[in-house]
Amino acid sequence: MKINSKGFNWELMDQSHWQTVADEFIPVALRWKEKRKRSVLDLGCGIGRNTLFLAELGFNVTAVDLSEAGIKKLELEAAKTELTNNVRTVVCDMLKLPFKPKEFDCVLAFHSVYHTDFNGLRSVITTISRILKDDGELYITFNSKQNPDFKKPSNISINDHTIIKTEGIEKDIPHTYIAYRDVIDFLSDFKISKVQHIQEIYDTKSSWHYFVEAQKVNV
Repeated sequence: MKINSKGFNWELMDQSHWQTVADEFIPVALRWKEKRKRSVLDLGCGIGRNTLFLAELGFNVTAVDLSEAGIKKLELEAAKTELTNNVRTVVCDMLKLPFKPKEFDCVLAFHSVYHTDFNGLRSVITTISRILKDDGELYITFNSKQNPDFKKPSNISINDHTIIKTEGIEKDIPHTYIAYRDVIDFLSDFKISKVQHIQEIYDTKSSWHYFVEAQKVNV
């Protein structure tokens, strides 16, 4: 089955949760600043909560998302906070990134790159490795197979890793779920410094993700 990329319709979503920088990412960003990294790709930036935080820290951020509505919201916030000079926006599919080899010091992929199938996810990570500079830093999250949504009966199961949601704000959006061994396999071009397997509990639901810090290995 062919998996089509689909952006979020931010105009229909409660954006309040997505307007604050992710807690897990704050110490990573501060370490990047200490290391004097400058250029960051925020891959799947949404409405730009992490992009704006990075721009405030002085990074030059390229924010990429498939959702035109999300990018528009980010551009308005960047202008409002006078961060436009630090933010470049690109609307495109993460499977077709238009960047040069070794263009970025760092890549952030927060709750984004798993919105494809297993092969698509592998392809995105290969591209990330290509566009990162030698010794470039990566912070990436993956859906864990322990996530209850992976076995939710209402979702369409594509294979052992991928489902399509059939209801709610993520209707028709693909999600791929992996195990720890897959994390290690996907990031074979990287030196992994930390893997966290975190359960987030909200209302009556919960979700599990892998949060990974890694550095590109020189080849």
